[in-house]
Amino acid sequence: EETPYFWDVHFSGESIAEAIFSQCHNLVMAAEFGLRQPEYSEDELAQFILDGSRYVNVELNTKEGILRASNLGLAQNRLADVIISPYLHNIASQVFTTSDPGRLFALFRHPVDRALGMYHYLSKASWDPMFSPEVKKLTIEEFARSGYIENNWMTRFLVGKPKGKLTHSDMLLAKKIVKYKILVGLYDELETSMSRFQRYFGWKDAKKTRADTAKCRSKAISRGDKNVLGHPTSIKDREAFAS
Repeated sequence: EETPYFWDVHFSGESIAEAIFSQCHNLVMAAEFGLRQPEYSEDELAQFILDGSRYVNVELNTKEGILRASNLGLAQNRLADVIISPYLHNIASQVFTTSDPGRLFALFRHPVDRALGMYHYLSKASWDPMFSPEVKKLTIEEFARSGYIENNWMTRFLVGKPKGKLTHSDMLLAKKIVKYKILVGLYDELETSMSRFQRYFGWKDAKKTRADTAKCRSKAISRGDKNVLGHPTSIKDREAFAS
């Protein structure tokens, strides 16, 4: 049996997806909040509830956290209904095995829109270690030319090449991985994409009818991501970024 693995592509609707996983499908998530478990134990896996959502006590936004999850047998223990992390290769090589495989899926967004989402987020997210007051002083054009901008993040994470020059072969490999290994959803078609994920994985909440689930999903999408609300991507922003 395959465990769904949601590749966390930042600023591509991941917070909305996680809300839908929890609120609409009642899934147990293995993500980034494991250290917030009351009476957290380093030596054993367990489920806990945080703000009404169910989690496994792992931290999958760090390589050290992924190694701990691997050593404790996250995939083998079947405590998580969905595993969530940006570190595709670490999860694939350390958490999943041939006897306990994962099934990769993700939401993709136009790269310029992702970059603009990052610009607006970094300029106000004082709670995040990535926050920089300097970004708030930059125009979109200045941000696009600055060192804050990502350097082909998706390609690098897909091919496992965080540093160094990317080649044409890297690009072809990244495209091949997307084509053959990822169940793809689109940020611009979020409702359709999340419905497709549900049908593919067969997620059902016994307490909800199909209509209830669809209504819950639509509500979560309408609510949006609280961290980037108020910053819709505009044609003007796109043109400024590309100039």
